[in-house]
Amino acid sequence: MGDLHALRQRHQVRVLIRGLLVKELQHRLAYRRGATEIKQHPFFQSVNWALIRCANPLDVPRPVAPESPMKPASSTPQTSESEVTGVDMKPSGYYLEIDFF
Repeated sequence: MGDLHALRQRHQVRVLIRGLLVKELQHRLAYRRGATEIKQHPFFQSVNWALIRCANPLDVPRPVAPESPMKPASSTPQTSESEVTGVDMKPSGYYLEIDFF
């Protein structure tokens, strides 16, 4: 049951993100009704928007200090694509280009 819920949630978040990233403005999510359209998306069905300001936030882990961007590329540990399933990562200067879909 938990796996099915996680699968549905994963699908819903993909649909939400894709809807927000549509290039044509008139086809983008929230173009017609603004934030209301986003709030009514199935991904947010469990959110009580009327009480959101009273809710306690989730615990967020502390950030890890990033490596210095001035280090040469050879000293940076390379992450193989097999280490992260479903994510295509390509080096691009000091950043990684990540393709999730």
